Amino acid sequence: MNESVLQKVSGAIISCFIASQYLESLKDTSIFKHSLKNKINKCLSELEEIESNYFDKLDLLDEKTTHQITSNSIEFIEWLLNDFNYHDVQKIKELCFAYSIDSKRVNGITKAILKDYEKNNKR
Repeated sequence: MNESVLQKVSGAIISCFIASQYLESLKDTSIFKHSLKNKINKCLSELEEIESNYFDKLDLLDEKTTHQITSNSIEFIEWLLNDFNYHDVQKIKELCFAYSIDSKRVNGITKAILKDYEKNNKR
């Protein structure tokens, strides 16, 4: 697989993971009615199959780093989805977009915040 295809496969795995997380968290709520719940369960099953099939194919590649990058990305996404609500995730996306516009300023702000945090949380 070339670099472009690897990026698409990794993106597909991560996208399936994100969709699965949100659907899984909603399937036991009253939002979904009976027929929709059945379709969601089927969709979740298929997303898990796609994720595992593509993830397994990355294992077969000679490029161990690709598999590790995908694993790290999934862990990062899992952290985002578990530790932040939907609104906060959208704000984090805005932060990423701002970084793409002016990384130097965002880095400066980040460093200042972390420096203040370290100073205020020393024992």
